[in-house]
Amino acid sequence: MDLENKRIIITGASKGIGRAIAESLAAFGAKLFLTARDQDQLESLKAELISRGCDLDFAVADLRDADQVSSMFQSAIEFLGGIDVLINNAGLGIKADVADMSLADWDRTMQVNLRAVFLLSQLASKKMIAQRSGYIINIGSGASQTPISGFASYCASKYGLLGFSESLGLELRGHNIKVSIILPGST
Repeated sequence: MDLENKRIIITGASKGIGRAIAESLAAFGAKLFLTARDQDQLESLKAELISRGCDLDFAVADLRDADQVSSMFQSAIEFLGGIDVLINNAGLGIKADVADMSLADWDRTMQVNLRAVFLLSQLASKKMIAQRSGYIINIGSGASQTPISGFASYCASKYGLLGFSESLGLELRGHNIKVSIILPGST
């Protein structure tokens, strides 16, 4: 895939896998819109990538909040002028045995790891269906297939993400839209 001027949204872009994805795509000439919760890290990354010639902007957003997700997506579409690729990278893993986990921590995990992916995929797929092209990439985990003691909520969300991604791919393939899930190991 030629990435020159491809319009790409990346969640969880301020550090780790998301930052590495942003740096790599910038090197290929993609036009990027980044989101995360840490404004200072996003500003630092923006300055670094703009100095390398990348066209990008960002929005600080808490993906647990549906209104912030919607607002961020609208800002991205306005900046990018459309969307070619959505990379759902943001993720949350809270270590706690089920017996000790609070409902609030369970809900936070599901909101970030599944609900936000659903909301963004729904918004992006509407745009992509209209243009008859696009690519949605979800960053899962080895925990999408392998249980980990003390991380039941994380594993449940990532197993769910695997099923969601595969089902979404079946729904969208007739519209010339690809859906992939990547299952990295520990980082």
